[in-house]
Amino acid sequence: MKRYPPSEDDVLETFRCWLNANRPANYAVASRPDETERTTPAIDFILQDPDTRHEIAVEVSSLWRSGEAGSEDAYWNDWQGRVCELLAEDVPGDFLVFTSLQVPRGISPGTFATALRELLCRDLDQIRQSNDDYESNICGMRIGVADSTMPRRGVSFARRVPSTVLDTLPAFLLAVLNKKSPKLKRHKKEEGRETWLVLYNTVWPLMSPREVSRVVASALGLEHGHIDHVGVVAMNPPNDAAVNVVR
Repeated sequence: MKRYPPSEDDVLETFRCWLNANRPANYAVASRPDETERTTPAIDFILQDPDTRHEIAVEVSSLWRSGEAGSEDAYWNDWQGRVCELLAEDVPGDFLVFTSLQVPRGISPGTFATALRELLCRDLDQIRQSNDDYESNICGMRIGVADSTMPRRGVSFARRVPSTVLDTLPAFLLAVLNKKSPKLKRHKKEEGRETWLVLYNTVWPLMSPREVSRVVASALGLEHGHIDHVGVVAMNPPNDAAVNVVR
């Protein structure tokens, strides 16, 4: 099971490979100022193409829906991954299971997997005949179950999220922009480098990449004009990911 969330290096590698394929070029990491410059806030990466000597200043940041989302999402991702492993090829078909945004910490993957297996076998006909998600309650948690369109003979998970949960995203994003922007400004104004802000879209399981990119675009103002480009990386870097360019 992959580590969640992906590391800064994973996100950078996704962006670097995408950039090289789309230019085309052969950009590589030339330096990591944030690891060597300790007196002032420094940029994360400097990329350089060995043929053109062109340099790009890159700042990488995760885009959570809130300050607490990282630990919440990491726990849910690990929990559902363990349930999937326990049920692999041991259920009567392929199913998508919807949970709430947060899984109560007292429900162990093993206990839930056993109860879910019993439910899938016992209520299989009702699940397949249901026009909507088949609703049930196991281990004290309300869930929905539907036939999955992904043929893998097993269980996959998704979460149901109230719209109000994402209401804080614009303000959170603006705080990220205001924190990262000054680091890029020096490289643009003083060093003449091309500047990129690369955001890892941790909101993607809950909100479409297109919608997240729209929120990012709406938050960019004149004060961020020295940021040449903004890219939003979605899904699971470094190998299973995509880059959406906001500008």
